[in-house]
Amino acid sequence: MKILLIRNDNIGDLICTTPAIEALRHKFEDAKIDIVVNSLNSCVVIKNPFLNKIYIYTKPKHKKSWKDKIWAFLGKCKILFQIYCQNYDVAVIFRSSYSPSAPIFARVSRAKRVIGVDHKYPKKFITDKIKFNHIPHEVMLCFDCLEPLGVYYNNEKTLFLPKNANDKFKNFVFFHISSRISENQLSIGKIEEIAKFLKEKFADVVLSSEDVEFGERASRLSRVDYLQTSSMDELANYLCKAKFLITLDGGVAHLGPALGLKTFVIFGKTNLTRWKPWGDDVYVLQDESGLAENVKLEDIYEIIN
Repeated sequence: MKILLIRNDNIGDLICTTPAIEALRHKFEDAKIDIVVNSLNSCVVIKNPFLNKIYIYTKPKHKKSWKDKIWAFLGKCKILFQIYCQNYDVAVIFRSSYSPSAPIFARVSRAKRVIGVDHKYPKKFITDKIKFNHIPHEVMLCFDCLEPLGVYYNNEKTLFLPKNANDKFKNFVFFHISSRISENQLSIGKIEEIAKFLKEKFADVVLSSEDVEFGERASRLSRVDYLQTSSMDELANYLCKAKFLITLDGGVAHLGPALGLKTFVIFGKTNLTRWKPWGDDVYVLQDESGLAENVKLEDIYEIIN
């Protein structure tokens, strides 16, 4: 059997898909299981042992110049042709919301069965429609998508295998201070207070952030070292050896548990039922206001203690 999985959105979403990928492999040990991902989330599955082939394409909208957009488009066309040549038996779209690219990948796969959420897709395109009374946790949504294949959840965990594990920050506490959504962000003053508390209690502490200027500023104020990394993949190389992680909501919140790391997450407006990081060693804080800034410092210190 040839199965094509389609997961072309964010890093956290793809991490939440890894338990379903593992369960699928256990159900179909000899199947060819391939996946379509994009250049931004591909680091999640590069070393995943349960996949055969990974198709990685760059979204043209992520490129600035027209020249780069054209090259990205041509690269996507090349991958579409490669998928077409495989003639898959099943295509699974792991998304609860509509994606214009997802049905294109599924169509060119020539799969006889297309499994996915029936949401804005062409009539009769989805052969196995997944419907919900309410949207479950993202991990369980992925398992719902595999139910037509007889695949069910059996305590699988999320998985991220770093390319080059590095001991430089072994047993350090990592404080990741970035979040894309304003409601999930903390002020520089609050970050400074938390960083100082961590430094006093654990000594070996490091800050990380996608925003270099913000990270360096927080480092100067708190006198805690800042680790500049160029990608999530590079961050994982250091983070996998950490003592624990404290972070705001975002891809790193899912990365910590996928690395087997104790993880504390300060949430803003995120729906925890849907997006709480998957794992037993995950601790969350959220204020009823839906603003991360309103989570009390004493509550943060208490849960870490």
